[in-house]
Parts: sequence; C-alpha cells; structure tokens
Amino acid sequence: MVKSARVRRTQRDRSAAPVLPEDLVLWEIFYRLPAKEILRCRAVCRSWRRLACDAEFLLAHHGRQRSLPLVLFNRDTFSKVPATVDAFDLRQSPAVRRPILGFSSFGECHKYYIHASCDGLLLLSRTYRLYYICNPATRQWCALPVPDVSNVVTLYHHRPSGEYRILYVEHPDGHFSAVYYVLTVGSSLEEKRCIGLSVPSPSVKKWIAHARPLDQDNPPVLLHDCLHWHSSSYLDAERKVVVFDTLD
Repeated sequence: MVKSARVRRTQRDRSAAPVLPEDLVLWEIFYRLPAKEILRCRAVCRSWRRLACDAEFLLAHHGRQRSLPLVLFNRDTFSKVPATVDAFDLRQSPAVRRPILGFSSFGECHKYYIHASCDGLLLLSRTYRLYYICNPATRQWCALPVPDVSNVVTLYHHRPSGEYRILYVEHPDGHFSAVYYVLTVGSSLEEKRCIGLSVPSPSVKKWIAHARPLDQDNPPVLLHDCLHWHSSSYLDAERKVVVFDTLD
C-alpha cells in the first residue's frame, strides 16, 4: 500500500512538472552553436530546418558572433586559385584565417567586389554589373535587379519595417548628374523608390546631384541610424560628408 501510494505520488509530481516548448529548447541550443553547425542542423528534420532558417533567429544568432574583418581575394589571369572571401581572427597569434565564401564559376575576365555587409549578409558584384546578396551561413543567395548603369552605395537594415534595402545612384546624363534610389531586397526593379534630395539649401542640393560615383575604398559608415560617406562633386574640388537617414 505504501509503495503504491509512493508510485502514484511520483507520477503525479512528474505530470505537474512544467514542460518547456520544444522550439524554445532548440532556440537556446542552436543559439550557442557555431554557424557551420547551424547549417548542418537544417538537414536533420523539418522542425529544425524551420528554426535554423527563421529570419529572427538568424539575426539573433549573428548578433552573438564576433565581428571579424573580411578580405576578398580575387584571382588574376595567371592564377588557378579560385576567388574567396575569408575572415581573419586577429586576436590569435598568428591570425586564424577562416573561409567564408568561395566562387566556383569564376571567369578570368571577371572580378568580384564586396560593397557592403549587414547582419551577416554580403552585397557583392561581378565586374560592377551583376549584383548579388548572399548569406554565407545558410548558403543562400539571389541576384539583385540593380541596373548596370548604377553605382551602389550600400546595403542597410530599415529598422521600422525590418526590411533590408539597397541605396544606389543612377546617372541618367552620364556621370554629371545623380539620382538616388532605394530598392528593398526581394522586390522587383519596378518597385524602386526615388528618394529625391531633402536638402534645404539649393547650392548643397545641386552639389549632391552632381556628386561623383562612390569610392569603394571609402565605404559608408553607419552612426545613429544614419549613413555617412565622403564624396566629391563635378562642380568643384571640395569634398563633403553626405548623410542619409536610414529611418525614412
């Protein structure tokens, strides 16, 4: 009798114990795994794949990772080594080189360029004509409908909507005029939005409208939700800092 009552009490205690949702448990485990292991977890089952591909989870997981400098290695005409993007952990001695991205279909006449990185996404182009956005952690990528005549400024996260957007410039009259556009990643070219120039000073507006193409060696810097980049104009030799509010 005593033994039976003890068994019933143990079973009752177990049934009353709180059970954590499976997704929450998986989140806490996946959250602490390296990006390479997350990629492998996608192949286990549908529920694991759903979590490992979730945009909110990927953003949280990326925020946990250390920021490492990226280096693009292009291939010259005489080299048979493929072009790659590698990260370098400079805190270790000697520095540790980690492969991030490789280009298997690489032609001798093409070069790749990194225009921006944002929340683990890379904005790339091939010979400044074909633009791509890539997530090396999930091995997902897509081509972007950016016109060949454009000069991409950067990729940024629009916090109010959660969208990722591309700021780029078109030069309808050659390089002597500039029209700025915003294109949401995943949308068509017809959905691009001309942002105009909300500058009170007519002289400054004219200066920006005739700004030279962005120098890729001096990419924009994000500070307080605003992009800042150093630019010059065809009107004069003076250089100015252009500021773009990403919250608009």
